[in-house]
Amino acid sequence: MDRNLTLWADDGDRRAVATIADGSVSRCWCDPSLFADVVGVDFGNGEMHLYSSASQRCWKVAAAVAREEILGLQRGTLVVAEPAHLATPRTARSLAQPFSAIELLDLYEAARPRGITIKLFPHYHSGTRARKWAASRFPGVQSAKKGDTADAMALALYVRHCNAVSLADPPMSFSRDRKRDYGKAVREYSSIALNNERTIEYAGLYFPNVIELGDEIHRRSGRRIGKKACYSIASLIATDVNGAPFMFVRNGRAPGVDMWWKCVAMMTPFHHRAGIARSNLMRHSFRPFLRRFGKRHGVSMGAGSKIVPFGEHDDTQAETRTRAMKHFRDAAKDCYRVGVDVAIKRGFKPIDPLVTPWSDAINARH
Repeated sequence: MDRNLTLWADDGDRRAVATIADGSVSRCWCDPSLFADVVGVDFGNGEMHLYSSASQRCWKVAAAVAREEILGLQRGTLVVAEPAHLATPRTARSLAQPFSAIELLDLYEAARPRGITIKLFPHYHSGTRARKWAASRFPGVQSAKKGDTADAMALALYVRHCNAVSLADPPMSFSRDRKRDYGKAVREYSSIALNNERTIEYAGLYFPNVIELGDEIHRRSGRRIGKKACYSIASLIATDVNGAPFMFVRNGRAPGVDMWWKCVAMMTPFHHRAGIARSNLMRHSFRPFLRRFGKRHGVSMGAGSKIVPFGEHDDTQAETRTRAMKHFRDAAKDCYRVGVDVAIKRGFKPIDPLVTPWSDAINARH
């Protein structure tokens, strides 16, 4: 009950990256023992599927009456669902979103006085990880294969019995967030740099200042994480324009490390799509880091290029993974601080990607 497997902010930090707008979602460590029941919810084929961990009951209702069904649950119930279902407004082409933005906000407001708590489960962890974990421990989950009923069961059982993930509160609004727009713009620059450089094994032919900055981050940080991860971090700090180094800024200065982590690098379970930059940081860097970390502490986390799937970790492996994630997160944040310090001392020119398009930066160079 005391493990947090997310690559999130420190436990003392009670603010999260918003899935819709920064500041609109608060991250909290949720204690399932404080609730009378934990109910997993999933939608599909025009129906809402529910599973009660208290009564071990599965049932489904038409999506059209989903609101009434949720509000009719027992007082003290924790409802757990993916953001795609209970925090993403319906659009003209939506299949998984049963509610409009107004309907979602109305649901959140109506649930509170009824003692119904709605929490969001990160999609990145709700797939095979949660299902495999539940299927390996509860006979009622017949298969780890994806399915609306299996998903609802996995969400409820994982939160009730494993509690190894931070949940998010529903958003307070669905307005656009400039921090997220800024992060997206930076990542577009980053993808250009990394796409070019990875074809030549990061030799620095196309973006020499980014690669040099990555090498310096790697050296000054004590080589705590691999070079490929350092190149990703460097590309999210700076870029090259016609051979000149530019540092990304917002409101005239580099973003703070927490804002950068959440909105630029998008290193949270709710924000797992950040292109090559996050791929370098997670898939190609954290996994070998996890194996090495486990080996140092006498715990096997996998062999060769393979790691034991998260959903199949025993208690010792889960604890080791949690500690490894904290070490990796702290190391990556320290690398960002080092990179910003180096860029400032070397006189990198400032560029705000929301204010100055790439073409304007090129013209400013001449």
